Amino acid sequence: MTISKWIRNVVHGSQFVMNVSLISVMIILLFLMLKEVGSVAYLAWTGTADVHEVLIEVVNFFLYFAFISMILVYFKENYHFPLQNLLYIGMTATLRFIIINRDNAMQNVLLAIVIVLLLIGYVIISPKHRGNA
Repeated sequence: MTISKWIRNVVHGSQFVMNVSLISVMIILLFLMLKEVGSVAYLAWTGTADVHEVLIEVVNFFLYFAFISMILVYFKENYHFPLQNLLYIGMTATLRFIIINRDNAMQNVLLAIVIVLLLIGYVIISPKHRGNA
């Protein structure tokens, strides 16, 4: 067996292990996401929780949803994850953090600046926003 064939087999084996791992993580995240739906439904049904607790549960649901979507995009894009999606996820995750952690105003201002910087990066690298020259 030549070295290049051996390297190709190692790469294919690693890709297989990574794909199986991602599918396993996706199944676990799907279970946790459904658990969050149950928690929100229970809190809404009983009405015993405050709004902040319900908001945290809803944000957790969307975090699980974002990670599941990220894994699906990885498979859809032929084992590649576009940088635009990472920037988008960073913006939404930062916004969710601002919503939940609303006690420190200065920290929220800095996080808002981070969102603007991520948005600028998204616009710069996104091929959809470039002109048709």
